[in-house]
Amino acid sequence: ILPAWEQNVSSAFQRYPGREYLIDIYHMLAKSLGKETEPEFGPERTGDIRHSNADISKAKELLGYEAQWSFERGIAEAVEWYRENLQGETDESCG
Repeated sequence: ILPAWEQNVSSAFQRYPGREYLIDIYHMLAKSLGKETEPEFGPERTGDIRHSNADISKAKELLGYEAQWSFERGIAEAVEWYRENLQGETDESCG
């Protein structure tokens, strides 16, 4: 398999092979942040995406990509990285 840059590949790729529901992602984030809060649901909005399913077959075929972490591990690692690297940062200093 040639690298994408040698194949003139100009495309977007999905990188996560599973299906995650927004409520599950919320709970993963809450768990990683050590929070025990429940979400507040509002009415549907125009343009809301009801269902989405990642398909990484194109990334596998063209790039040889294979996910090495679960989605939950990725969330936990990201939260940990932010904790370690943005310690003491405030919203004002970030933008």
